[in-house]
Amino acid sequence: MTLLYADDAAYLVQDEPQRYALGDPAAPLLVLNAADEFGVMWVCEEPDGWDSPSIDLPLDRRQGGHGAIPGEPTYEERTLSFTGSAEAPTPAAARAARTRLLRAFLDAVRSGEELLYTHLDEQPARSLYVLPSGQPRVAVDGRWIDYAFVLVAGDPIKRGADATYGPVRLLSTAAEPGRSYTAGNRTYMAGLRSYPGGGSLAATVAFVPNVGDESAPALFRIAGPVPSPIVQLGTGEYVELNLDLGALDTAEVDTDAGTVYVNGVNRFDALVGRSTFPQIPPGGTEVRLRSRIGGSDPTAALTITTTPRWT
Repeated sequence: MTLLYADDAAYLVQDEPQRYALGDPAAPLLVLNAADEFGVMWVCEEPDGWDSPSIDLPLDRRQGGHGAIPGEPTYEERTLSFTGSAEAPTPAAARAARTRLLRAFLDAVRSGEELLYTHLDEQPARSLYVLPSGQPRVAVDGRWIDYAFVLVAGDPIKRGADATYGPVRLLSTAAEPGRSYTAGNRTYMAGLRSYPGGGSLAATVAFVPNVGDESAPALFRIAGPVPSPIVQLGTGEYVELNLDLGALDTAEVDTDAGTVYVNGVNRFDALVGRSTFPQIPPGGTEVRLRSRIGGSDPTAALTITTTPRWT
């Protein structure tokens, strides 16, 4: 029979895959809304708490007046509550599935290591690092399993997959002539520099996207040689290091951890006073590599690794 007509409510009965993975998505411990390798079909609604974290707003009572003075609102930890069922091919398979589910939680508690929880079919996929909380309930009745459990993400911000952009080179002949940029209290004009020996010109600016709705931390890797390197964002933020990188040197600035390393050695002391640990804003921004004292070696390079974030 051919369907010739469907009313506006037809979408209510259309199947849409929404798989939820516990553990590394490449080798998950469990995938809900999917059949596992043992023939057990796990079914689950979207967990409560996934849409948005709770917000904490501190309030100080006004002295001698009505109401309160609000403080800075922050997100609380994100609590995910799961309820669902599963069908196994045999009662023995159902009991084994119950054991596997409980073992996954108990192993996480013993190790203290957070589990990666991912919504595989969101575009793009989004994850949280979680730990179990409370007492999981897993009841077996023949081939059927009913379960309920709670996972808590200390960091309530969802994250996507890491992506790396670049390499970004120092200024060359065709690099943005006439464009100015600012570092600290000084303004620089992009000059005209050529690569020794000629050849093709490398990109001196990278647009780094952020498809999330939260600012995304970045890992800036600067490979020398470049004296007094500056990483300049289109937002006006920058990070500058008061040191010279040689041809075999690499500096790493992690704007999530707030660290600076050169060849694996802590060099937080090299951070110039007004530098920040800039993040990639929602929508993205341009990123450039500069040298305060005019370094222009074509082999110097900046790569940017970032991870989109969502509330």
